[in-house]
Amino acid sequence: MALAWRGLESGALTWLRIEGRALEGVVGTLYGPVLSAAAHLPRLGLFAAGVAALLLAFRAFDRALPEVGGGDRPLLPADHVVYRPWFMFGVGLAVTALTLSVSVSLSLLVPLAARGYVRRENVWPYILGANVTTLVDTLLAGALVGHPDAARMVALLMAAVTLLSLPAVFVFPRTFGRAIDRVARGATTTVGAVAAFVALLLAVPVALLALL
Repeated sequence: MALAWRGLESGALTWLRIEGRALEGVVGTLYGPVLSAAAHLPRLGLFAAGVAALLLAFRAFDRALPEVGGGDRPLLPADHVVYRPWFMFGVGLAVTALTLSVSVSLSLLVPLAARGYVRRENVWPYILGANVTTLVDTLLAGALVGHPDAARMVALLMAAVTLLSLPAVFVFPRTFGRAIDRVARGATTTVGAVAAFVALLLAVPVALLALL
């Protein structure tokens, strides 16, 4: 966030202009008929239909993956490209760019891990990639606001997250992965450690808001 703020103050990406009217036209063309039909349905029914659609999609995704033979034996060899940090980083980017939700993207890890496609040490690059493209919808919302710096600020934040993630993925992935694993193990050793970790997750954004 500090890096993105510095870029905003220094005038980075001043050339970036995303017209909200153009986005409204595209969204209206793609989703207009669906939204018009949904407007005539009760909200409770829409909520139930959305939950059912998500559950059915996850079930279909889980059933489409082949079963792992031999119990816990991985489906793919250890040196397969699927297990490379850069590949999982790209998968996280692509999946979250489509779903626009880190929650949905991380939910897909459950069947992938169960089938042997994702190992524990390959989860963090997937999450790093997801953290970048989860801001795509915020970028579009910034364009719709109409302020010239709204979309630019989100784009700078995406660029900052990407720049901070690339060294961990391409330069020292093993060192970073071991550090993440140590933190994860330490945060889950006891109930108190879990509570402290959750409290820290809440305290950090509150502290950042207090600094504004």
